[in-house]
Amino acid sequence: MVWLLAGFFAYMAFILVVGVVAGRRTSNRMESFYLGDRKVGAWVTAISASASSESGWLVLGCVAMGYVYGVAGYWITIGCVLGFVFNWFFFAERMRKASAANGALTVPEFLERATGDRSRAIRLIGVVIIFVLMFTYVAAQLTAAGVALESVFGWPYWIGVLIGAAVTIFYTTIGGYRAVSWTDLFQGLLMVAALVLLPLVAWIHLGGGAGVEAAVRSRPAQPFHVFQGTVGNEYRTVRVEAGRPVTFRNPPHELVLGVEEGTFHVTVDGGTAEEVPEVDGMVRVGMDRIGLEGALTRGKTYEPKPADAFFSFTGGMVGLILLGWIVEMLGIGLGYPGSPHVVARFMAAKSEREIARGRVIALTWAVLAEGGAVSMGILARALLPDLVDPQWGLLKTAELFLHPLFVGLILAAVFAALRSTADSQLLVASSAVVRDFVGHVLRLRLDDRQAMRIARVVVLVLGVLAVLLALSENRFIFWFVLFSWAGLGASFGPSLVLAVSWKRLSPAGVVASMVLGFSTTIVWSVWIRDAIKARGGPDVYELVPAFALALLAAVLFSFLFPRRAR
Repeated sequence: MVWLLAGFFAYMAFILVVGVVAGRRTSNRMESFYLGDRKVGAWVTAISASASSESGWLVLGCVAMGYVYGVAGYWITIGCVLGFVFNWFFFAERMRKASAANGALTVPEFLERATGDRSRAIRLIGVVIIFVLMFTYVAAQLTAAGVALESVFGWPYWIGVLIGAAVTIFYTTIGGYRAVSWTDLFQGLLMVAALVLLPLVAWIHLGGGAGVEAAVRSRPAQPFHVFQGTVGNEYRTVRVEAGRPVTFRNPPHELVLGVEEGTFHVTVDGGTAEEVPEVDGMVRVGMDRIGLEGALTRGKTYEPKPADAFFSFTGGMVGLILLGWIVEMLGIGLGYPGSPHVVARFMAAKSEREIARGRVIALTWAVLAEGGAVSMGILARALLPDLVDPQWGLLKTAELFLHPLFVGLILAAVFAALRSTADSQLLVASSAVVRDFVGHVLRLRLDDRQAMRIARVVVLVLGVLAVLLALSENRFIFWFVLFSWAGLGASFGPSLVLAVSWKRLSPAGVVASMVLGFSTTIVWSVWIRDAIKARGGPDVYELVPAFALALLAAVLFSFLFPRRAR
């Protein structure tokens, strides 16, 4: 444990030092704090844009996808790589050139100036969307921090949340864009190293593809449920599946939690099994029955693919279900041009030449990291068939093969993933509030020193709100991230792509696109998606219909309400 802690905290200290050094290079000018004076080179631009776009879902949520779905999980790799290709070969250079030409520092400001909007509607709507979705997005990263420390150290979940928040807020506040992008460079390199080297070690240990397949087939797949909560003074995460009950003891009493055919039941002190009802979608098992305080709450239910489907690129799916899966996985790539924390990297690049140089770096990183994460999940299924939570696949595999010092570095890689996104999102949200809302919507005249003070307060407030959400009972990183990713991609992606490629985009088109993209994401996610699935239809990710409708709205309203002639 000492070596593990040493590796983890040594890296944390290194990142803090990088943040402090970067802070000393940052002036009190808005352009310096938010875009690094637009002097960022190819390596930092490419790796920081890549790392900030992937986040904690890559090393936790995406690993879990590989664990459950197997080879079919590589569809998400294809979708993400295609998103990188579009961003770096079509969008990035145009965005850098256009934003530098009109002097914009934020996405709402760029859209306003690109369309000649005088109503301030684009800025106001853009700030609201960014603040709401960045808040949930940052919460997802802090959730990843809590899950990581809980799984490795056995610490209470909330400690990891607070450590992740404290470190991220500290260097983001003092160093601005330089601190964020410099630390992202190191964090992105550590992430990809972990996601390439550890799967390679596991692959060799298992004896290659034949060994992996044999190991997966040796343990029949069946659905299992993850329960989380407090037992006594300890936060516990347990796996419950049919025929494998979990026992909790407080001598001389014991409680046994089991599940058969989807029905949960408890047996106390060897008595008759008693069914546990599901209330508001959650099953709560009271520990007070055996004299322990607290309760366990059912969280996510996983349904691992059987071996034949696990090693199939279709995942055993056919027809509309397979089509829905492919569309969902490929549709994730639509979010890249609409994510403000990624777009900011292109705006901050030193030149279009640096963007061109960064293409190969970014695409190489994407293939290795995305493919490595799914591969890690597949190999973890073979190595750890009884893994309590698939999100722990990377960390628990590291514990099998590596010296505790290096396990600490792998844990640092998970923290790197969450920080590389959370820091960027905090900075983008701060810039939207200070530059767009306070400076232009409210029209308060602030000098740079006053603006910097407000910016740091916004970072702190957003961080605290994200901590509160992360400490709630919904701890499922993949869903948090995909919802926020969809909302941002649909709200801003169509307008940004059109703004750098179509001169007829009007303010009305941008407003309609943002409103429809944001609202469709919510409506589809909360109501429509599950209704379609319940009727046997495909599971379509909300980003796909939201992006399509937002793009249509941008074009239609630009024709109906054209921009004013200057």
